[in-house]
Parts: sequence; structure tokens; C-alpha cells
Amino acid sequence: MMAKHAVSAGNYQQALEHLSPLLKSENEFIAHTAKLRSAAIYLQIGNHDQALSTLDADENSVFSALYNHSKGDIYLAKNDIDSAKKHYQLALGQLSTDSELQALIQIKLNDLN
Repeated sequence: MMAKHAVSAGNYQQALEHLSPLLKSENEFIAHTAKLRSAAIYLQIGNHDQALSTLDADENSVFSALYNHSKGDIYLAKNDIDSAKKHYQLALGQLSTDSELQALIQIKLNDLN
């Protein structure tokens, strides 16, 4: 919650500091959520490489689709269209067909073709 308020106030470094201890949480949900939020902040401030390294994780996680979706967004911001497509396609394959996120990712992928 503190990180969310810091982002709202434009204090991105402070938000990252609030998220940092959560990255190594024993609670898998908390750790993955902190990684996704940290990556989103790094993307927002233009630190694409740090955003990608934050998302280096077990590809067999239940969060894999979210990681690949985020990686697609990061690669798109880097203007690496081929890598963006690759990660969007990976995310699509990891989501159920009735997922709203799948529809969003498909729109992004269609825009790149």
C-alpha cells in the first residue's frame, strides 16, 4: 500500500524501496506481486533492462503468463517488436481461453502485426 501511494505521488524510488523487502518474501504471491509491480515502475521510469531483470523467474510459475505479458510490454517500449511478440504469444499460451487478459494481449499482438 505504501508503494502504491509513493507511485501516485511520483516517488518511484521510494516505491521501489517499499517493494524491495517483499521481493524475497516466502509467500509466493507477495514475492511475485512485488516483482510485477517493481517491473512496472522500472518500465514507467524508462529503466527497461532493470524491469526485465526483475522478471527473471521460474517459467513454470502460475505467474508466468503475467511475467510474459509484462515482458512483452517492456520489449515493446524498447522497440524490440520480435521479442514483444514472442512474449505476448507465450502469455497467450499460458492463459485460459476465457481470460480477459488473453483478450487484451491478443489486441496488443494484433496491433504489432
